[in-house]
Amino acid sequence: MSNIDAERAARRPAAVAADSPREDRRVYHLGAARLCLLPLLWLAIVMPLLWLAAGERTSTDEAHAFGVAAALFSLVMLAFQAIAWHSRLVLTPAGVAHHQFGYTIRSDWHNVCSLDVAPGAQGLWLRRPGTHSRLLYWSTRFTGASMPRTAAALFVDVDHLATGRLVLLSPFMAHWRRGTLRADLLRWAPHLFDAAQRPLAPKPEGPST
Repeated sequence: MSNIDAERAARRPAAVAADSPREDRRVYHLGAARLCLLPLLWLAIVMPLLWLAAGERTSTDEAHAFGVAAALFSLVMLAFQAIAWHSRLVLTPAGVAHHQFGYTIRSDWHNVCSLDVAPGAQGLWLRRPGTHSRLLYWSTRFTGASMPRTAAALFVDVDHLATGRLVLLSPFMAHWRRGTLRADLLRWAPHLFDAAQRPLAPKPEGPST
C-alpha cells in the first residue's frame, strides 16, 4: 500500500458493517418526552402571539408583527422537529452508528474505548473519528464559542464531539433506563463493562489523530 493510500485509510471514519440482518440490528429513536417537548414549546410561544395578533386593541402593524414572529418561530421549530425525528442510534454486532441531520458518526466496537452514563457525560468515546463532517465540526465549535454553557450541557465534550470522537447517548437514555440499550451494549460491546457489568467510564485524554 502506498503512503497516499495509507494516509487515506487513516483518515477514513471507522467503518460499520451495513449489511447486518434485521434481527441483528437495533434502532433507537428519541424518547417520546423529547419528541413532545418541541411541539409543547411551539404551542407555548405561538398561541399567545396569535392571540395578541387577533386582539381587538391590536393595531394592524402590531398584528402583522405578531403574525410574522409566529411564522418565523414556527419555521425554526419545524426545522428542529425534523432534526429530532431524523436522529437515531443504530447498534449491530459490528458497531454503532448515530444518524443525525446532515451527518452520521459510525464506529466499529473495537474503536469504542469507553462508555459513560453519568448525568452530563453520557456517551460512547471513540479512539478514532467516526466522521469528518464539516457540518458537525463547525456547528459544534460555533455553539461552544457563542453559548459555552449550553454547549457543555448538550455536547458533553465539545472537542471530542466536533472531531467525531463522541457518540452522544443522552438523547437515548430512556432506552438505557428501560434496559434494552444496556442489554444490547452488554451483548455486543462487553469490553465497555467491568466484571460487575458496570460501565467503564475512563475517557481518552484528548483527541488523537
